[in-house]
Amino acid sequence: MLPNFLIVGAEKSGTTTLSSMLSKHPEVFLSNPKEPRYFNLNWDKGLNWYKELFENAIGYKAVGEASPIYTWAPEFPETPKRIYDCLGDIKYIYIIRDPYKRTISH
Repeated sequence: MLPNFLIVGAEKSGTTTLSSMLSKHPEVFLSNPKEPRYFNLNWDKGLNWYKELFENAIGYKAVGEASPIYTWAPEFPETPKRIYDCLGDIKYIYIIRDPYKRTISH
């Protein structure tokens, strides 16, 4: 079982709140940890490591994870291709926030 959606976007934009709310739905499974960061920082751990995060997701309609860092294109230009090659055509929830308010929160 692999994700059929990803939550991505700016840090301090509400990804933790959204994933917490979604995880309460009986048909939604979210990985633990919330931010596995597989497609960039943990790529070297291999696909089996990533799959293990979702081994309890059998029977859920929506399976996902939330790693805002996937949007850091300049630092990790290979991330979008890795996601597509591994997960195919999935859904994305992309969260943004007013830059000024995000800076204050950060």
